[in-house]
Amino acid sequence: MNLTKYVLAALFAFALAACGSTDPKELVKEGNTALGSNDSGLALAKFDEALKALKEGDTLYLDARIGRVEALIAGQPKLAAEEFLELSKKFPAKIGDKEFIYMGGKMVSAHQYLDAVDLVHSGILRAGGEKPKLMAMIDRIKKEAASDKAVSDKLAGLGYTN
Repeated sequence: MNLTKYVLAALFAFALAACGSTDPKELVKEGNTALGSNDSGLALAKFDEALKALKEGDTLYLDARIGRVEALIAGQPKLAAEEFLELSKKFPAKIGDKEFIYMGGKMVSAHQYLDAVDLVHSGILRAGGEKPKLMAMIDRIKKEAASDKAVSDKLAGLGYTN
């Protein structure tokens, strides 16, 4: 009987340890580490877990949401773009050209060119017109996706021609 109690206690302790941290700060840190290791699945899980404990006004909330967006880029780029644009509307003072360029660059690096065009174009519209750094991202997309007709057509349709 005592052996059963010890075995159950050990199993319970092991299960708790396997769950990892529930501290949002630690979860965001672990999510960023996973992003740095190109493990978008683990990163997404960590950011989602952190978000369960955070509210919109919390200081880590935006970090966790941005991390989630970045983790989505590899497998669900359209959802990543949608969530980023939603964040840019909710937090216009905190998400500006710099963040649009960063996320657009992440999408280009992941070869998600069409979604990168949509995202950067939205940033340009939000900025009220062409901004040099946002236009440089459009130029990067043109260069890296030069052989992709769908991207070229989309850029041309939006007025970004050579």
